[in-house]
Amino acid sequence: MYKTLTGITVKRISIHLEEHNLLPAEQDRCHPGSKGFKDQLIISKAVNEDCRRKKKSLSIAWIDYQKAFDSVPHNWAEKSIAFVGVNSKIVRFCKLSIEE
Repeated sequence: MYKTLTGITVKRISIHLEEHNLLPAEQDRCHPGSKGFKDQLIISKAVNEDCRRKKKSLSIAWIDYQKAFDSVPHNWAEKSIAFVGVNSKIVRFCKLSIEE
């Protein structure tokens, strides 16, 4: 039940961010419909093959953000979604569900 409820909450926050154009282009893997890692892997493979064909040097760096949100204080997340104008009931739900 909790997973369904949080899924609905995330969807509503995502819709709000999209409708108000609040996601920067640098975070395009966060946009709905994005395949994220798979898209980036295909792009990287195409760039790599192009560089090999043209005999050019290439350096690629991957950063693993899997645990990024574990290090962000929860009240920052709450304040951030409130700041961008997410519905106050959703902000309150988020606050109550992450309180320890």
